[in-house]
This record gives sequence, structure tokens and C-alpha cells, in this order.
Amino acid sequence: MTDNPATVRCSAGIDVSKDSLDIFIDAPAEEYRVANQTGDIAALAERLKASAPDHVVVKASGGIESALVTALAASGLTVCRVSP
Repeated sequence: MTDNPATVRCSAGIDVSKDSLDIFIDAPAEEYRVANQTGDIAALAERLKASAPDHVVVKASGGIESALVTALAASGLTVCRVSP
């Protein structure tokens, strides 16, 4: 399913590295960084759910994004893993 850009209300993007996750939410604009650790990922999932993004785009990073993608999907968020 492809979203029409005119119908997307809010999206989030996450740049993944071994130590941290850089998050950008576009509506309203917000940027922040959290540690790439289990507890921080769980808190991030809750924070993102509160923002209610239509989808979350996660940069594929050789598998280190797997725990993040799993946690976000388990929390009910629509997640798309993309190649860098």
C-alpha cells in the first residue's frame, strides 16, 4: 500500500547506529536522540505512539535495527525498514 503524500499527517524517521537512535518527527517537528538499548527502545515506542505517526521509517543498519523494528511493530506502529 502506498500512501498519498497529501494524506500522510505525521511520519517519523529513525537513523540507527550501534550506540544511538536519532529520531525525527515531522508534525510537529521534533528531533531527539536516545540510546540504542532495550529500555530506551521501549520508552521510544511509547513516545512515538503518543505522536501517532502514520508510519515510522527505520534505516537498515546491518541488523542492529532489528530489536527496534520488532519493538515498534509490537507496539502497533507501522514500520518500514529501508536501505540507507
